[in-house]
Amino acid sequence: MQLLLLPGLDGTCKLFSRFMHMRPPTFSCEVLAYDDGFTKFDDYVNAVKMRLSADAKTVLIAESFSGPIAAQIASRCRDRIAGVVFAASFVKPPHASLLNLAEIAPTLLFNLMRETLVNHFCVNGVHDKVVLDEAKAVVGALASEVIKRRLMLLGSLAKLQLAPIDIPVLSLRATQDRLITQAATSSITTTFPKTISIDVEAPHFLLQTRPEECWRHVEKFVANCSA
Repeated sequence: MQLLLLPGLDGTCKLFSRFMHMRPPTFSCEVLAYDDGFTKFDDYVNAVKMRLSADAKTVLIAESFSGPIAAQIASRCRDRIAGVVFAASFVKPPHASLLNLAEIAPTLLFNLMRETLVNHFCVNGVHDKVVLDEAKAVVGALASEVIKRRLMLLGSLAKLQLAPIDIPVLSLRATQDRLITQAATSSITTTFPKTISIDVEAPHFLLQTRPEECWRHVEKFVANCSA
């Protein structure tokens, strides 16, 4: 069984160091990073498709931004996907008003508000300085035009329609999430009727702040997918 971990809005592997360090010793997990030059939704989908194993089925672990991408992969490549884990994620994008603002906001605004947005939406309630510093460093290093482009891309997916997909899904929901709305979370169960939802006491950066607990749930889910 292949495990493939897909990143959030940052598009990098850099926020997964703690999560990957905590993975069970019997697990092999690959991490995918997205090219900053991607401009279309299918650029992301195709990047994931190219990393699917040719010899084994794959469990996708999709953080936040990658939820709609994982959903499309599950729809287009059902015979190659054993299951999907949505980590503080969605199929239909959250906060339509915020995404609409991304289309009209000047790029400079993303630089000025970046740390405030990370503190409020991603690591609220976190006091671990290592986690806070890593989050701010990774997000701070992103080009503003890349952030804006990805937010606008999410906004364009609001009308995306998928027929129900009959594969196992685990939805890890962060109880203190200020970014993912209930409607966005519900879009997972609408698209994937076989969804098991588990609440984890954490902010939006779920995998970064509760890696051990998340791996326990993922390990059990993967075992069921393999049965």
